[in-house]
Amino acid sequence: MTSITFDAVSNNGVIKIPENYQEFLNASVKITLMKKPENTWEEKKLKLIQLFKKARELRIFESIENPSAWQRSIRDEWE
Repeated sequence: MTSITFDAVSNNGVIKIPENYQEFLNASVKITLMKKPENTWEEKKLKLIQLFKKARELRIFESIENPSAWQRSIRDEWE
């Protein structure tokens, strides 16, 4: 049995096998999952990237015509 180790982020239950492991793409494999501690900088960075991608997909800011004016109006609510 050949064994490899790589870091990945599960995205809705899907784990992407890196391209340099092509022999595993269409093979029967045995999977062992070990969750890394979430308080590492790399984990936080990956989580932020996922959240930014999700926000981009949802297009939640698409209706804002002038971002600077929108920010000023939001800040005015604080005073």
